[in-house]
Amino acid sequence: MQYGMTKVALGDWATGWAELESREQSLGAAILYTEQFRTPRWTGAQPLVGQRLLVQHEQGLGDNIMCARFARLLAARGAEVHWRCPPPLVEFLTGVEGITTCTAVGSAVPEHDLHVPLMSLMTTLGVTPENLNDLPYVTPAGVCPTDIEALLPRDGVPTVALTWAGNPLHTNDHRRSIKGALLAELLHVPGIRFVAMQKHPAVETVLPETLRARVMDIGVHCQTFTDSAHALQRVDLVVSVDTSVAHLAGAIGAPTLVCLPFAPDYRWGVAGSTSPWYRHMTLLRQSEAMQWGPVLADVITRVSALRG
Repeated sequence: MQYGMTKVALGDWATGWAELESREQSLGAAILYTEQFRTPRWTGAQPLVGQRLLVQHEQGLGDNIMCARFARLLAARGAEVHWRCPPPLVEFLTGVEGITTCTAVGSAVPEHDLHVPLMSLMTTLGVTPENLNDLPYVTPAGVCPTDIEALLPRDGVPTVALTWAGNPLHTNDHRRSIKGALLAELLHVPGIRFVAMQKHPAVETVLPETLRARVMDIGVHCQTFTDSAHALQRVDLVVSVDTSVAHLAGAIGAPTLVCLPFAPDYRWGVAGSTSPWYRHMTLLRQSEAMQWGPVLADVITRVSALRG
């Protein structure tokens, strides 16, 4: 499994995704999947015309957002696509092209003929950097909530949305999250409206009190991922660490800077500033483990340029 992640990180996706199919044996199905299904597993070989295909949830919120783009490819092969995901994502993913129904893990399971684990879509669809469509693929449903719209006016003031800390329960959170105190210089860039998209953990737990007045907490007004997507559509730039917010911004096509640790998650590769996953995303990488200074200096330069 580790070998597979390494091969994907190094750019050999064909070998890497195939090797990652061993994750079920490495981790165990009971740990990997919240739900088990008795229907046949789609391997990519069986025709999908007229078949009801259930995409089985696994891993995190960001993985689900990232992989939702593949629903239209499954539908193009003739499948009726039934998507399973964590409850917070149901509303946001329901309108994705190709998804017939989107239901929450734990709810009634739609009738289906075949199933496929979420991350197995990489091998069954033969996903490579060359054939991956990096264009935005989600448009948030409805209109922006009035309170969020009022807090994010399009008044010509450059607005930057920040997410600098992820779920502290994540095994790699101490490497991917940035301590709030390190944001002081960034938050003092004049002429910029800074808004926080923090949900868990909340702003007051990850930002020193002395800096809180320099950030408007938008996260508390976002009750759903759809709300957050509407908010991100109203900012000029998103700056995020490797969390679901980065994938959300990428999926809707918001200009995004993602701050990555020295040894990032395998999907981001090991070099380069662009990502095959999202066209409007720029990757800013640590050049030395645990050292965010140069990354934040780059962020400050790019944020300052918005004033022009």
